[in-house]
Amino acid sequence: MRPGVQFKSWWNKYEATRQISLMTGISFVPDDLLSIAVDLAVPFVVDVPTGTKDSQGRAMKAGLWDLITEGEDGEPGRSQIEYEMKPFARLHDLNITGAWVSREGDRRQLRPEGYPYSSLRPLPDGVTVGLRREVAKNLAVTLIKLAEKEVSSQTPVRPIRAEWKDLTITVLSERQVQMKIGDRMLPACTCEELQDAGFWDRHAKRPTKAWQTLVYLAQSDATVAPSFETRRYVEARMGEIRKKLRAYLTSAGIDISDANPLPYDRHTRTYTAEFTIGVGPHFT
Repeated sequence: MRPGVQFKSWWNKYEATRQISLMTGISFVPDDLLSIAVDLAVPFVVDVPTGTKDSQGRAMKAGLWDLITEGEDGEPGRSQIEYEMKPFARLHDLNITGAWVSREGDRRQLRPEGYPYSSLRPLPDGVTVGLRREVAKNLAVTLIKLAEKEVSSQTPVRPIRAEWKDLTITVLSERQVQMKIGDRMLPACTCEELQDAGFWDRHAKRPTKAWQTLVYLAQSDATVAPSFETRRYVEARMGEIRKKLRAYLTSAGIDISDANPLPYDRHTRTYTAEFTIGVGPHFT
C-alpha cells in the first residue's frame, strides 16, 4: 500500500482489502471481500476521472459517484462487481450496457468499456470501483462481530471474576467502542447498542453525556482534571460512567470488582481511570 492511502476518502478493492485485513486481523483477498460486501449489501462507489462523458456525451464531474446496483438499472452495476470478482473472465452478455451512477441527485449512465464498438464491461476505462472509507471501516466492524459471534456460538462463555485493572477500553470512533477483560475480547459495539447500559438517549437519539465523557477520557490519557467550576458536573458524569460500565460488564457475564474505577485524587485534583482506556489507530 502506498503512503497516504489510509487518508483517502475511498479505497479501491485492493486498498480496501488490505485495510480491512489490518483492521480485523483476518486475511482477505479481493475476490472474497467483494463477495462478502455483496452479500451484506454494502454500497459501492466509482471514481470518475476528469474528462469522462456519460452515455449521452455529457461531461461528468470528476470524483466519487455511487454505483447503482439495485433494481433494473442496477443490473450493469451488479455485472461490474461480478467482473471485479473475476477480472480474467469476460462477461458473456453481448448486450452490455453502461453502469448507472448517482451523485447529489444527479443520475447518469456511463458508457461501457469499448464504446462505441464491442463492449467488454459496464464501466469505461479509467473508472475504478471501490468503497468509501467509512463504509469499509463499518464493514470491518461488522466482520469482527460476525467472527466473534461464530466463535462464541462454538465456545460457551463462562462468567469470570475481574478487577478493573483487567479492563481495556479502546474507543474506535466517536460512536464505537471495543472492550477487553484480560484475554477475553468483547464484541465491538456502538453507543446505540449500549442503550440498555445508559450510553444512548433513545428519546433524543444521540449519545448521552456519560458516553461523551467516556470518549473524552479516552482522548485524555485516562485522566480528567476538572476546574473548580466544572468539578460538580464532571463528578456526576464519572458517577454515571461507573454505574453504566458496571451494568454493561455484568450483562456480559463479568463479575467486576466493587472498587471505584474512577477515583478522585484530592492532591492532584484529577480523576484517573483504574482501567486502561485510549483511542484506536483509526479513531475519527
